[in-house]
Amino acid sequence: RMQAFPRGTGDHTWSVWDTSHCKVRSKNYLKDRKKEPSGPAMFELLHCDFLLIGEDGPATRPAEHPGLFPAHHRSTTADRRFLLVQSWIFPPYQAVMTAAIDPSAAWLSDPSSSQSKVWKAFLDADNERRRRLFKVAVVVEQGPWLVRRTLPAIPVLIGTKVKMESRHEPGEYLELVFDTSSGGNMERLGVSTCCKALSRLQLVFNCMIEGQSEDQLPENVLFSASMLNL
Repeated sequence: RMQAFPRGTGDHTWSVWDTSHCKVRSKNYLKDRKKEPSGPAMFELLHCDFLLIGEDGPATRPAEHPGLFPAHHRSTTADRRFLLVQSWIFPPYQAVMTAAIDPSAAWLSDPSSSQSKVWKAFLDADNERRRRLFKVAVVVEQGPWLVRRTLPAIPVLIGTKVKMESRHEPGEYLELVFDTSSGGNMERLGVSTCCKALSRLQLVFNCMIEGQSEDQLPENVLFSASMLNL
């Protein structure tokens, strides 16, 4: 699958997107409600996987599944960085995105930074709290007008819209699993419309943790991924 869906710039590829294209809450957002371009990604995007769901259902425990990138990467390289693994289930497809944290990142070594504070709060939270902190913004850079209308490019606390589960293995990974089939009519309509047009879309996926206090601002995108004409 890594060869079938490689990193690149042509059709049926994925790539890292410039996070500055995503508007996030500014330092003074709680006072003036203004947003600003995000700073550099907090995580390095390592891989995007896209697969058809088989008869046995979606792959569970994607961070440890032997047929998916995270476990393969761990077993074939010396990379032991902390991983953020996201699994998105939108029948008949499943997407798994894997990103790694740089242990020498300036924000990580500075406990007073807004990124460090919001990340620590997210890791320490239980699943219910994480559901109310994790935001995504899906942007249709290229594609039919109907899809653009169905998927407005605004951040959404996705855990309040669809089923979200999380699993934290300290020092190893944080796994987030989203099942869009559990959403309401609007969410299912958006997913259905998008799936029907995948071969004509350039989708950009941005994810972030919501900054809800002054010391957690400005916000910063965790990573941005682009997928072209799947």
